[in-house]
Amino acid sequence: MPSVLIVDDLEPLRSLIRFSLEREGFQVSEASNGREALERYRTAPADIVLLDLSMPECDGPTTLRRFKQEFPQTRSRFILLSGDPGRAEPAHSPHLNGANGFHCTIAKPFELDTFVDLVRREYAAKVADDAGLISDLTSNTAAGSFGPPLSLTS
Repeated sequence: MPSVLIVDDLEPLRSLIRFSLEREGFQVSEASNGREALERYRTAPADIVLLDLSMPECDGPTTLRRFKQEFPQTRSRFILLSGDPGRAEPAHSPHLNGANGFHCTIAKPFELDTFVDLVRREYAAKVADDAGLISDLTSNTAAGSFGPPLSLTS
């Protein structure tokens, strides 16, 4: 079952998102700030992490940096929830795939159907990425090699 971690300081919004995603078959956990999010992720990593832009204690971009530091091998997809229209960019914006590490963003308020579709697409992208990694390992295994050749003599 695909899993989502919602990180937002507004409990009513978290509840609405939880209800919408659970109805679509997602397993959902919640955190009200970045510190709680890291604690939840340590015990139950999620496929998708939704991070609010502005939260007390630790904002979304700072929380993402901490995720990347603590879990450098994570394959989770990170979505920024932005209540600031000036900071919101279209999903899959090249800027968002760059330095700050978010896979996409969505501006609040949003249409629930559009939001759920975005989460579904990001989960599908994660599955495809994971399948590519497994496919690479499988093809290397079939070829009998794991990485570059090693020279055992000088």
